[in-house]
Amino acid sequence: MNNPVAVGYDGSSHSRSAVDVALNEARMRGSRLVILHSAVTPMAGMPPEVLAPWGDEGAARRGLQDMLTTVADEVSTVAPDVPVETELLLGDTVGRQLVEKSRHCRLMVVGSRGRGGFKGLLLGSTSSQLAAHAHCPVLVARTDVPSPDGPVVVGVDGHSSTPAVRFAVEEASLRGVPLFAVHVQRRRLAGADGSTVTRQAREAVLAEAIPAPLEEHPELRVTRQVLFGRVREVMLDQSQEAGLLVVGARGRGGLGRMRLGSTSQALLYHAPCSVAVVAERA
Repeated sequence: MNNPVAVGYDGSSHSRSAVDVALNEARMRGSRLVILHSAVTPMAGMPPEVLAPWGDEGAARRGLQDMLTTVADEVSTVAPDVPVETELLLGDTVGRQLVEKSRHCRLMVVGSRGRGGFKGLLLGSTSSQLAAHAHCPVLVARTDVPSPDGPVVVGVDGHSSTPAVRFAVEEASLRGVPLFAVHVQRRRLAGADGSTVTRQAREAVLAEAIPAPLEEHPELRVTRQVLFGRVREVMLDQSQEAGLLVVGARGRGGLGRMRLGSTSQALLYHAPCSVAVVAERA
């Protein structure tokens, strides 16, 4: 069977919503669903609040597995056609375990924040770390998306955006919604006759990334737009009525060691819709 859709679950309401999103993604793709919980293995020197739940390690493990089994049973009841598995990951850091797991997944889904989240903070540290370093696309699921049936919006920034565009094309086709491909320029460029070169910019940038993926989905309705302004502000505006926003993990100006560009980070933290981050290697 093909690589699964995986979802992180920690018992929080945000992660429970992520399970529902992941279930839909698995069903659309004909994939199995793996529900994961990642926990830090207790080690000497850890703070007491971390060690406390592991007073009886066997009981702690059984409790976590029971939590996974309960939510898996719920999912199987509403979607008996989707194969569901559970997996308990134990290691030194939660983020590192999930990143390693992503090597063998088609898609990873996480909630915008888990049990440790602060009110008003839209993205937890684990979700951010996974989005930055995963080996497959990562979908950060929001609750109460303003336009759940809205279009898929993808940011296009030349050839490096091809993996993100390919994912966005697949998502829009699976969801049966239009695709909006957006390229943002800081300012209008003037031609020799004083006219703007919006058309030339659209053909030079958008045409570079869009055609190949569309050959497999000729039925897809696609709108190509060149918009002007600050990239994060324009994309945040586009996200207001989107069902899903798709971005690359790193922009053109990103440092080699910086796996998540500042624009992608801003969108993960502030976009009201779910956001998928697709690395160039995904």
